[in-house]
Amino acid sequence: MTQFLLRAAALLLLSANSMSAGLDDMLPADSQWYLHIDLEQMRSGGAGETLYNWLNSEVFDDLRDDVGFDPDKELNAITAYSSGNGHATMIVSGDLSSRSQDKMLAALVLNGNAEPLKRGGMNYYRVEDIDIENEELQVNQDVLYVTFDKRNTWVLSTQLEEMEAAFSGKARGIKNDDRSLLILSARNPLMQAGVDAERMSNQWDSGMLRNTRQIAFKLADNRGKADIEVRVTAKDETTSNALASIVRGLIGLQALSGEGTPELSQLLNRLRIENDAEGLSLSLTVEPDLLVSVVNQ
Repeated sequence: MTQFLLRAAALLLLSANSMSAGLDDMLPADSQWYLHIDLEQMRSGGAGETLYNWLNSEVFDDLRDDVGFDPDKELNAITAYSSGNGHATMIVSGDLSSRSQDKMLAALVLNGNAEPLKRGGMNYYRVEDIDIENEELQVNQDVLYVTFDKRNTWVLSTQLEEMEAAFSGKARGIKNDDRSLLILSARNPLMQAGVDAERMSNQWDSGMLRNTRQIAFKLADNRGKADIEVRVTAKDETTSNALASIVRGLIGLQALSGEGTPELSQLLNRLRIENDAEGLSLSLTVEPDLLVSVVNQ
C-alpha cells in the first residue's frame, strides 16, 4: 500500500513573504540544497489558488484514498534541506492531528525498526533499515530520525544533530553577507529552491553545470499570474555567455521541430533570457491556467 507520509519524506530526504525571514533563519549556513513549498500561501488566492487546486485534485486525492491523510486540511508548508554527505532534513508544518502522527509512525514501523528515545527535552524515534520496494519508489535507508514533539510540526532527518537543531530553532542561519545558497526574493512566494552547485560539482554529468556556482528557483504570485524565475550563477563570464547561447538554441530547436503543443510554444515565447558577467536569468510571467495546461501534457 502506498504510504504518503513516508513516501513524501523519502522523496525529499533521499533525493541526494518578501523573502521569508523565517526561511532564511531556518536554513543552516552550510546548506547544499533546499526546497520550500508554502501550501498556505497557495491556498490564499491568486495564481497560487489555481496551482493548489491542481495539486489537490491530481496528487492529494490519491493520498487521501490511499491512507486517509488529508494534506489539504493538515499541511501548511514543507521545507527540506541538506548539508551534504548524504544527509537531509525535512520540516513539515501545519494543523497536524495526532491521528496523522500515528499513521506516520505506523508507516515507519511497517517499513523499518522504530525505537522511541529521548534527548534533552525532545522525544523522538530512531528508525533503522527502512526498506520500500514498489513501482513508485525504491528506498533503502539505514537510519531516519523523527520527532513529533514540536507543536504543529514534524521534523525528520537522516542526522540526529540536524533534527535537534531544527527542532530547537538553533540552526546556523544563512547570513546575507556569507551565503552558501542563493535565495531569490519574492513578495508572495509559493515555492523556492536552491542548489550550491559548486559544492555538488562532482555529481553533475554536464560539463556546463560543473562550471556553475549557484542555481536558484522561485515561483510566486504576481497579481494573479505565476511569476517564475531561475537564476544561474556561473564561474566566469565565458560560461555565462555559453549558457545563454545554449538555452536560446534549445528554444529555437524546439520551435523548429514543431513537436511541442501550442501551449508550450506560447510559454516558451514569453520566456525572458538575460545574462551578464556573473550568470544567467530565466524569467516568465504566465497565467496559472496555461502553466497547469503545460504541466498536464
